[in-house]
Amino acid sequence: MSGDFWRTAWLRVGRKLCHHRMRQKGEWDEKVDRYRVLVVDDDAASRQLCSEILGQERFEIEEAENGEKALAAIKRNPPDLVLLDLVMPGLDGMSLCRIIKESPEPAFLPVIILTAHGNVNQRIEALRLGADDYLTKPVDGREMLARVEALLRIKKLQDGLQESLRLARGSKHARQGADVCDPSQLAARLSGEYSRARRMSEPLALMLINAGENADWADGLAGAVRECVREYDVVGLDENGNCAVVLPRTMFAGAATVAERIWKKLSARVGSQVKLSIGVSFYPGMEVDSDAGLVKQARRALEKARASDAGYICLLQHSAYYLKPDIGR
Repeated sequence: MSGDFWRTAWLRVGRKLCHHRMRQKGEWDEKVDRYRVLVVDDDAASRQLCSEILGQERFEIEEAENGEKALAAIKRNPPDLVLLDLVMPGLDGMSLCRIIKESPEPAFLPVIILTAHGNVNQRIEALRLGADDYLTKPVDGREMLARVEALLRIKKLQDGLQESLRLARGSKHARQGADVCDPSQLAARLSGEYSRARRMSEPLALMLINAGENADWADGLAGAVRECVREYDVVGLDENGNCAVVLPRTMFAGAATVAERIWKKLSARVGSQVKLSIGVSFYPGMEVDSDAGLVKQARRALEKARASDAGYICLLQHSAYYLKPDIGR
């Protein structure tokens, strides 16, 4: 689209509307999370203005000048909302909207289309493809903010519903008795939990439990580990024979509490002849930028814990923290 069209239509008024709204509704900044919005338009001036209006409201803004770059950005790190111009060279907005809405991940990604004033047929086609709302150019800054906020409220509800369904499925899975994953199942579950943690900006902990030379301990004691964690936590055996526990939405303090609970329960069951060691890694954490990185750090933590003759718990996030539970307490 022509840069002159945007500049003459709403470049000067957009900033004024934005500043006015911030003065009138400052509570928005305080009450919502910092949502990410992807602005897709081949015109640099329109991208800049959209970014300025939304950026004043403390949204995180990412820009893409065409559909191909926008699709790559969505696959790399899905935003919370897409503001999409329909008329672009190459992969146009209509095609990109179709791809977004046909993709199973993320489960709900709101799309607001930008169309020329009076182009009713274009708007109808985009809405039939799954677009969630539209704005006509020249866009009123207040209307843009209101529509973005409304869709983000819906997204928050949808994400909460998806999370509730996920936890319900996890609880059903546990109740059916499939409590301990084999190594391949464990890797798949960990990958899924890591992707969800990144997408939702939530913490994740991975715990590895080892009993020294007692290779046959895991199958017998995995049930004891299961009793110490939540129904939707993932318990499994890795390829090295360690018992692994994936703890969604768990930060350092919570993981330390769970690790100590497990250590005491297992120690009471196997006795002093078995040396128990537990290593825990975290997302976000040092050198953790993938699920493989989370596993690598958990193994490092486990090795540090095993280095002690008596057996320790080692929690490795930004540095190593050692914990020696007192089973007499």
